[in-house]
Amino acid sequence: MKTSHLAFNGEVDDALIAVGLHGRWNRALRLDLAAGLRKCFAEQPRAVLVDLADLDDPAAQCVPTLLAGYHAAAAADPPVPLLVCAPGAVVRERLVATGVDRSIGVHDTADAARAAVRAGVPMPTVRRIELPGDDMSAALARDVTGQVCVEWSLAHLLHPARLIISELVTNAIEHAGGPFTVRLSLRGRLLHLAVQDRNPALPFMIDPAGHAPDARRPLDERGFGLRIVAAEATAWGAMPCRFGKTVWATLRALPLSA
Repeated sequence: MKTSHLAFNGEVDDALIAVGLHGRWNRALRLDLAAGLRKCFAEQPRAVLVDLADLDDPAAQCVPTLLAGYHAAAAADPPVPLLVCAPGAVVRERLVATGVDRSIGVHDTADAARAAVRAGVPMPTVRRIELPGDDMSAALARDVTGQVCVEWSLAHLLHPARLIISELVTNAIEHAGGPFTVRLSLRGRLLHLAVQDRNPALPFMIDPAGHAPDARRPLDERGFGLRIVAAEATAWGAMPCRFGKTVWATLRALPLSA
């Protein structure tokens, strides 16, 4: 029997997150999708694509969860476009019946959804640098981050942004090995800081006593670096991508009243 599961993929070059649903729709998958979408929206991507091509849901029971996801995406600051790849006629008909298809981009294929994003959703302002996996890269990443904060009129974020990128880069150097990519982008009211490396293992924080959950080896053994990121950032997380993973953090660039 095929196991039901979600698969997340951060498509960093397009600032897009793809969420693939696989197997039979069930309660566990519903809960995972609802929680996963909330985490995706916190990253403030250019768009979120939910791909139902491999989902077994003949009664279109996923539609209420998609509608709840749409409302959560619309309530994000700024709103995050939500697109659905729904090759099955039943899901499409249910979405049309609710009227929300006019707000959720519903497409026959994931490629068509990606093309719609590229055509209709502007890319965020981005600074991207490729760095080698050596000790000098952390200093270079801090310098570039400081320059970006000044150039983008975000001097008030200079200290926390440099601190966060230093931790993210140091983790990539210590645990991934090889070159990595730093991406700094301005997404609505948020400054988005991300490091993409080639190690697919996702990071997690160790507890204050120094023990990793489930006795696994922590990815951040230097001294709770991810706790520093969590303390400084508006939000942070990690996302699988095509070649490895991306660890990201955001800082509020503008006040809510702006």
